[in-house]
Amino acid sequence: MKAWIFERTGSRRMRRLVVGGVLLALALFLLGRFDNPASRAIRERALDLVTPAIAVVEAPLRWGRAGYDWIRDLFALHAENARLKARLRRLEQQLAQAERLAARTRTLSGLLGYRDAPHRLVASGRLVAFDGGAFQESALITVGRRDGVQVGDAVVADAGLVGRILEAGERASRVLLITDLNSRVPVRIGPSGLQAIAGGRNGPRLTLLFLPAGAAPEPGEMVTTSGADGIFPPDLPVGRVVRTAEGELLIEPAVSFARL
Repeated sequence: MKAWIFERTGSRRMRRLVVGGVLLALALFLLGRFDNPASRAIRERALDLVTPAIAVVEAPLRWGRAGYDWIRDLFALHAENARLKARLRRLEQQLAQAERLAARTRTLSGLLGYRDAPHRLVASGRLVAFDGGAFQESALITVGRRDGVQVGDAVVADAGLVGRILEAGERASRVLLITDLNSRVPVRIGPSGLQAIAGGRNGPRLTLLFLPAGAAPEPGEMVTTSGADGIFPPDLPVGRVVRTAEGELLIEPAVSFARL
């Protein structure tokens, strides 16, 4: 019985509020049709009464939107955290695999008695002139014995291998370019690691010598030093395989000698 009375009382209050709101809106509409000091004063008074009520009603809605945004951001952070944890697990697995491979490499290197060849950066200098004739392609650089340069040292540019020291003076040296007819560089071709010799031709390109029988490098494959001769460090860029119109396989040097 008490619940029924309370329900009727609540519904009556709600109807009164709705009716009051409708009447107020109607009154403001009618007052808006008249423009005189009395109607303006009434409208201004109504604004003073209605605006705080609107602010009170709007506050819970604003809090609700803020709460919704907070919950949404919380779920987004949870998903991002799960994604980062999964990535961390993958990286830990990759690191563990890399450490196992490194340990295996050290073990095999010890069994084979392998030691990395000591290669060092001796000095840096400028190429000041090309020095040669019809039967030799060489260049002069501005470093020599006083800078630690020795005959046979490899000479490299930013793009790759240039040649090796042919003669070393006190302050300058002569470089035998890889394009020289007498130049021979042990190389490795492409991802297969095919072994060959890059030979100079006194021209802009190099020839591929001593390719294994049946080997057919693909045009575009990268050619790098193999380090087999102990003179040139391994993995220095030499050039890329190209095929001429006649079907001959050559090497386009990585270094543009015209721009040195």
